[in-house]
Amino acid sequence: MHHYSPKIARLGNLGGEGLLRGPMATAPVAPAVSIPMVERLLTVLACCGRTADPQRVDHAIAGCTIRQFRQYTELQQLHFIDTIWEASCEPYAFDCVCDNMQDTAVLAGAPAPLPSSMRPTGGGPLAQGVPGPAFQRFGVGFRIEGSSHDDVNRVKAGGMSQQRLSDDFMLNHRGMRVDRTVIRTDPRARIWTGNHDIFNETAVCVSRSLFGAAAFPERNSRGWFYLWAINCRGLRGCDTEARQLHMPHGPWHWRPGEKAYRKIPFFHVLGYVRIQRLSCGPNGGWRFLVPPWASWDENATTPPEDDQRAYMQGELRAWVGQHEISDAYDFAH
Repeated sequence: MHHYSPKIARLGNLGGEGLLRGPMATAPVAPAVSIPMVERLLTVLACCGRTADPQRVDHAIAGCTIRQFRQYTELQQLHFIDTIWEASCEPYAFDCVCDNMQDTAVLAGAPAPLPSSMRPTGGGPLAQGVPGPAFQRFGVGFRIEGSSHDDVNRVKAGGMSQQRLSDDFMLNHRGMRVDRTVIRTDPRARIWTGNHDIFNETAVCVSRSLFGAAAFPERNSRGWFYLWAINCRGLRGCDTEARQLHMPHGPWHWRPGEKAYRKIPFFHVLGYVRIQRLSCGPNGGWRFLVPPWASWDENATTPPEDDQRAYMQGELRAWVGQHEISDAYDFAH
């Protein structure tokens, strides 16, 4: 957790942990904060510094000093941490069905949201593929998750779940401690108050376009990953895109269109295929490769409907080859 708390010369080269646990130079003496509580506080401070509305965070902190935090009881410390979380990211329910979610029927110029079916044109700007609002028509979304056969077996056994539900994963893989905080106990999705993006670990995120899903898990990801086609019909989720489009002082939305779900059971998985992520481009965006032999490995138990299958196959075939996606197709700006 020390990377969340760089040592600062004017503070005697003490990092966050040292300030919260070390001896105090002046009276009154305050007790050391427990290691788990240090990690919870440093987690929220690190996150809100990048993604939250600074004015709301400053109001939540309300001038609290390190000494005051050390003097708090454990319950008071948790309440203080939750207050910062609430200022940093707002909760939204998983209550919207696919038919009511934002989709785009016609391709327009930036910064407008993109249609769900977008396809390459051999070096020129991307063009709309299937006409109309394809996400609402077919109910198919796309997501990258996992890079190994073990990941495939995990999804087959238990579906796709939010990362925050595993304290071990959050701490040891994401470097975040959120146990006992509102991020862990409140089941709703969270959207950051600063950049208006989804707090990824609080939902299972799906793109309504195949090329958009290929931007994940991170823009600079490299290697082979599994791309999944998801049957969003019958699922209730948080329409991140619609929330972003209605934020004041926009535009803030992700142009390929994102939807967020509490969980995706395996019977809502239509199929999967391996693609290669090639990091990001020199000026942002993302790069990926769909090999010529790529084909969907369908869910034998709940396979796609005929119209979904044709759509999935058409989108995959259109993207065979290596592609560099400009940042003009990323977040609206």
